[in-house]
Amino acid sequence: MNFTNGLFFSKNSVFKLFLWIFIFCYPLKSVSMISDSLRPVKKEANFSRSFYLTFEYGTDKEYQGRSAGDKQAYFSPSLTYEAPSGFYTSFAADRLLSPYNSWDERDFTLGWTFKLSKRVDLFMSYTHMNFKDESVLLQSSLSNNLEAMLLRNSKYLTSRFYFDFSFGKGKTPNDYSLTFENSHDFVFENLFTKDNDALKIKPLVILRAGTLNFYKFHLKNPLERPSLRNLAVDVNTKFNFTGLELLLPVEYQIGRFSFEPAIHYSIPLNQPKIYYASPKTYFTGSISFFFI
Repeated sequence: MNFTNGLFFSKNSVFKLFLWIFIFCYPLKSVSMISDSLRPVKKEANFSRSFYLTFEYGTDKEYQGRSAGDKQAYFSPSLTYEAPSGFYTSFAADRLLSPYNSWDERDFTLGWTFKLSKRVDLFMSYTHMNFKDESVLLQSSLSNNLEAMLLRNSKYLTSRFYFDFSFGKGKTPNDYSLTFENSHDFVFENLFTKDNDALKIKPLVILRAGTLNFYKFHLKNPLERPSLRNLAVDVNTKFNFTGLELLLPVEYQIGRFSFEPAIHYSIPLNQPKIYYASPKTYFTGSISFFFI
């Protein structure tokens, strides 16, 4: 069965599948976890005060399981602050290194974490995105994103379920998406110190579904402004599976520093033929320094 060439599911069937996967993978026992480096989207609950700086590099960029085709290597610094109340905020800037070298995107996020139970946390956030006029990034037609994320820690799995509502420029219809993540952490503590370091291996599976209206104003030529001649697909796209991704991040924390290289294998689903639909591998790496 070829998912990349027009296999569509109804909105109800996609939602039911996500719900079934979430219930099926919902384990019963919990275990404490070491905090992740949060870049820039918050991934773990942290009800203590922290403030940290992260530098990230990647050999390519994706959005909703999509790539523009050409390699888009990037460098991204970000600052994140978290409060004991659950409030968090972050600022991130992306500098594309190819196909051109320029600051391309700036994101500002405000959010709040709610403790629903011993095992379950709810994250609510708003992100404002700003792109340069000639941006080649697929999501450059968007300027705002509202996200709700439900996280459950367990002995065997960490499950995350996201709902995103994105809206932006012009008359492009809004986009909404569902993302389901499952991971298991292998933690090795005090490898080189008595009580001040840890290694975490975090294999992760991500399944995405949603609409793809942001394609409408994607520019194939970075020197052109949005116009009818470079519209990629029709608006009001169907809600559908958009991608499957396999990740293998390895995080090492020592003192105030955190290092995390990762390998990504991305499989686009139901992608318009005008874009590259082949699975691909790319790499990311980050260094974080915790001031608090």
